[in-house]
Formats: sequence, structure tokens, C-alpha cells
Amino acid sequence: VPRDQQYSRRQMVLYNRVAWIVDQAHPGQRILVGAYNVYSWPPKDPGLKAHPNLAVVICHYEDYCLTHPTNTVSCTPNRRYLELIQQWQEHTEHVFLYEYYRKANWLGLPWPIVHTIAEDLPFYHQIGLKGMYTQYNQAYVWNNFIPMYVATRLLWDHTADVAAILDDLYTRFYGRAAEPMRRWHETLERQMAGCDTHMPGNAPKYAHCVFTDEICQELTACIDEALATSDTEKARARVERMAVQSEYAVELAHVFQLRQRATSGGNGAAAILREAIERGVALHRKVKASPNRYDGIMDESRLCTGIMQRTLDRLRLDLEETTAETGLVEPQPQRDDERLD
Repeated sequence: VPRDQQYSRRQMVLYNRVAWIVDQAHPGQRILVGAYNVYSWPPKDPGLKAHPNLAVVICHYEDYCLTHPTNTVSCTPNRRYLELIQQWQEHTEHVFLYEYYRKANWLGLPWPIVHTIAEDLPFYHQIGLKGMYTQYNQAYVWNNFIPMYVATRLLWDHTADVAAILDDLYTRFYGRAAEPMRRWHETLERQMAGCDTHMPGNAPKYAHCVFTDEICQELTACIDEALATSDTEKARARVERMAVQSEYAVELAHVFQLRQRATSGGNGAAAILREAIERGVALHRKVKASPNRYDGIMDESRLCTGIMQRTLDRLRLDLEETTAETGLVEPQPQRDDERLD
């Protein structure tokens, strides 16, 4: 069976057994169970069906796409995701979704998916899905509060006018700075929506598609204008938080842009990779030195370890491979003060 179906039979046997035992003591009580990774698809065995009391939470994980709405015909990953939903609906009428409206591996960058949420939630209601679970972390609230807010409003009322919701939000949240901040958010939305790439997250691999040099310049200009037009203390404080978010996004995006430039071929790849490493290490030091400044934007511990650690390690391997291929002198061993840990 495919990788994402390897443990499906084992999981279903377990789920059904638990559901049967619970039903003996508490008839009709529904149990939520997961469909994720190596057991995301229903079992291949046609004789093994879900117990009537099971409700399945399907994970929209890295094999699929959040750049485009689920019902986008041209989006091959999401056509498969829709097939996954339909197969589970043959097992149970109680199908829920596990959505990534915050992606840890997007590394604290803005996650501009309002356009996807605006289409997905009414569509999910239309095809009979029952509810949703999504990742959320207050440590990242400033980089995705608008997608989360729109999702919350649509979960309350799937017929709500998203344009009106956004008009109201920008005006009440940013005051006189509403227009430049609207442009900041919508610049990213248009760029994300217009990407031909199918993105499930994974900033090291995909962020350069969204955060181009041109887009980063536009973001900075919007923030400068918003800071100049803020009219109340509360609105200015909010714009200032978004200014830190924007600055962080531009600096991190530059690391990924440099890596993409180096790996796309051409001369000077080693020098470009060295610059990417230097910028990544410098950003780490900056966040580590002032973690309170990045509160709600980037969890300092996440930047210092995990995905960012692996990203810089990958850059160093790229550099070693590049210098070996070109016959350049191998780089000096990494100094202790350059290590992320």
C-alpha cells in the first residue's frame, strides 16, 4: 500500500475496538479519531469499515496544498485531498478536518492564506463536513491573526462576506493606517494566490516564491507609510508590532532567496551560500538577544533549534558540496560562537 496508508488497517482495528467497548457502557457516544500521515487514508481492506460512533479528523498535511483552495481543479495535490475526504465520507458521515492555518515549518513568516480559507470553509460546509481543528500558537499571533480571524468568522457563519469582514477589521484595527496596512496584507495574499507552486508550508523550500525582493520592498514601503499615518496610541502600537514582523520576514526571506539563487546554478554559488549562512546566523543572534521584541512573531526557542537549525546545517552542507565541486578551499570549521546551540 502507499506510504500514507501503511498503518490505516491497524489504526482502524484499534479505533473500532475502542468504539465498541465505549458503546457498551455509553451507547451512541461519538469518538474523534485521527487520520494522519501513514494512516491518513481509509484501510485498503474493503471489509473493514469505521464503527458508526467514529468521527474522523483528516489532516491536510504536507502532501497537499494551502496555496490554493481545496476545490481548485488545477491543483493536483488538492484534487487528491478531496478524494481523501470523499473516501472517508464513505466510512462515516462525521468527517472533521485538521487544518494548518499556522505552520510551524513556515518559521514565523506571514502565512497569507485568507484567499484559500474564504473559499474552503463555505465549500467544506457544502459537502457536509462537520467541523475543524487547526494549529494555533500565541507565540506567532502577529504573523497570521488575519487568516485566523477570517476562519473564525466563517466557522460561525459560512455565508459571511469576507470582503466586508476585512474592511471592518482593517479600519477598526489600524485606524488611519488601515490603507497601507491593507496593502501590506493583500500584497502577500495576491503573491501567494498567484503562485504556480503548491505549498503546504516548508519555508526553506518555498518562501522565496512568496517573499521576492520586489515583494519585500513593497512590504517595507507599506510599513513606513503606516507608521507615518498612525493616529492613535493603540493603532500605532499595532503597526509597530507588524513593523517588527515585516522586518523579520524580509530578513529571513533574504536567507532563502540567497539559497535559491545559489542552488539554481551559475558562478559565485559559494559566496552566495556564505552570505546566506551569515545572514541566518545574524538573524538568530538578533532574536536571541531581544526575545521580547519578537514576542508574538517568533518563538526564540523555535528559531534557535529545530527547523532553523536544520536549515542552516543544510546551507553549510550546500557550501561544502559546492566548494568540493569547484575545487575551492574547504571552509574553516564553524566557530563556537556561530553555533545555534
